[in-house]
Amino acid sequence: MQSHSASHHHYNLRLEIDGILKSFAIPKTPPTESGIKRLAIQTKDHPLKYADFEGEIPK
Repeated sequence: MQSHSASHHHYNLRLEIDGILKSFAIPKTPPTESGIKRLAIQTKDHPLKYADFEGEIPK
């Protein structure tokens, strides 16, 4: 889970499935309690090398 300050703040969730990262944008703050649902919008897949990235992406 990653907080992403883009044009609209959201959270990114990436799950490794079959050698790629399936990616989802979550518009609201992730819940801290189990059983609370949040909308997750599937976005484009990412290569596995993105899993270890830390830092800022230049504009």
